[in-house]
Amino acid sequence: MPHQETEQRPNAFENTMDSKSRILVVDDNEQIHSDFQKILAPQSSTSSELAALEEALFEKPTSNVPDLSFKIDSAYQGKEALGLVRQAIQENQPYAVAFIDVRMPPGWDGIETTSEIWKVDPDIQIVICTAYSDYSWEQMISILGQSDRLLILKKPFNTIEVRQLASALTEKWYAIRSNRILLHGLESQVKLRTRDLQNANEQLRHEMEERLRAERSLRRTQKLEALGRLTGGISHEINNPLSYVLANLDFCQVELTKLKEQWREIDVDELCEVIQEAIEGGERIKKIIQDVQAFSRYEEGDTTEVDVVSTMQGAVKLLHNQLHHQVQLVTDFQEVPLVMADRWRLEQVFVNLIVNALKAMEQDNPNKEIRLTIQTRQDGNVVVEVCDNGVGIPEEVMSRIFDPFFTTRDVGEGTGLGLSICRTIINGFQGEIELINNANKGVSAVVTLLRAQESERKVGAEQGLVEGKDFEEMEKQSAKASILIVDDEENVGRALKRLLSGYDTQVSTDAKEALDLYKHDHFDLVLCDLMMPGMNGMDLFHELEKLGSDHADRMVFATGGAFTPAAENFLKSIPNPWLQKPFAKDKTIDLIETRLSSLRAS
Repeated sequence: MPHQETEQRPNAFENTMDSKSRILVVDDNEQIHSDFQKILAPQSSTSSELAALEEALFEKPTSNVPDLSFKIDSAYQGKEALGLVRQAIQENQPYAVAFIDVRMPPGWDGIETTSEIWKVDPDIQIVICTAYSDYSWEQMISILGQSDRLLILKKPFNTIEVRQLASALTEKWYAIRSNRILLHGLESQVKLRTRDLQNANEQLRHEMEERLRAERSLRRTQKLEALGRLTGGISHEINNPLSYVLANLDFCQVELTKLKEQWREIDVDELCEVIQEAIEGGERIKKIIQDVQAFSRYEEGDTTEVDVVSTMQGAVKLLHNQLHHQVQLVTDFQEVPLVMADRWRLEQVFVNLIVNALKAMEQDNPNKEIRLTIQTRQDGNVVVEVCDNGVGIPEEVMSRIFDPFFTTRDVGEGTGLGLSICRTIINGFQGEIELINNANKGVSAVVTLLRAQESERKVGAEQGLVEGKDFEEMEKQSAKASILIVDDEENVGRALKRLLSGYDTQVSTDAKEALDLYKHDHFDLVLCDLMMPGMNGMDLFHELEKLGSDHADRMVFATGGAFTPAAENFLKSIPNPWLQKPFAKDKTIDLIETRLSSLRAS
């Protein structure tokens, strides 16, 4: 049964009524109870006699020895003793020691009584009193089990022996109960501390969740602020070229209308000039839109292990024509570990930084130099530096250098999105990028990339550059190729038809209509807009798949960049090529001819 807490332990040697320890005597002989009473709870006169006896026995004065006194209760049978033990526990005044006679006919003997009492109060110290060899020690152990709570006292009693047993066992009993109370208190403290820690952890978890929500809210706010700046920049950058694009085109329309109605002469050179200006303005708008798409659509997607050195070499290869004969290119590429990145986006960053370095140098500088270094930092991460000896960046604009649409170049020479895109990409790799003015001259662009986990080096295969082709010759060779153009914008369809004038083309503005045309006529290729109302390009692809995989292979997709997640996943899952609007004639014909050649070969 559970242990009940007791009052604070009194010193066993304090002779006060309030501090008396309770002792139970169990014997069927009334005289034995009287003897225990005289020994353990004597009256004053008896106490004096005992003191004198002790002085005679130990041959020393006992005036300084405190008088021992216990509260003695008596039971004459085992069952009566068990009742008293239960009552004492209920009253929260348990017995410390029990002296139990081994023979108590006709009821329980001392061994059985001890066994039953320990079931109720396992802490009580038991002294078995016997004048005979009723039980051997081994027999008692076999019945009661090995225990340090059991002693044997032979009759007749020795007074000093009884008092010493009572005193020592009482001390032991108090020590056991005090330790248990102490342990119980420690357990309670541990539970309380554990509960406090659990509450603290729960509070910390809530605080972290609140902080995460606050950070997300802050990021949304920052994105809205960036969107505001982005919108203002787009309006400014697009409206300028768009104004003269529209004005020049309006001029062409008016002049051509006059030519048609009046057949009067016009200045053809001037007409060609304004059309060329309109084309240049359209190219500027196209570049702005491409940069905006790259800036706004970048996501922190999956990264892989990338070889930084080969990626930088690929960027240099792409810029060979611009760098050749213009600057001295110095490279210092150390052997570095692989990094976590996307190879093609990382190459885009390197290309942008090298182009910026090239344009930052004065035209009349005869010693133009760009230095590229790649090395491993002490923490194992990789550092890439693109340094130039150009004019540097004014300190007053250094804090804005990564802002969208901020540029120090002249109007028309840049959109101001290049560095913003670079930072977005590098941050997506969990890396860092910063621009630092060199102590002597020029700027250093420093890119830090996280080292990949230990693994075998994986160097991506280089992509060969597509050599220029004689598109007119290809058009002649492919004159018989039939192409079905599908786009819900009539103007786009007509523009594609004019662009692909060397092929046998047919235009449809509806995917369902295009499917019927395809089933009744023969087409070598289907150039289809990806996103259309009703049946879109993806739906048409699946319908052609039902006719056979070779029919679906004939599709080439066109998109203006308005991707949905489903469209992005679709394009990643198929081998079919796709074109980005607005169309460039050379690239469009190159892709069309390459696809036709591939289909013929298969």
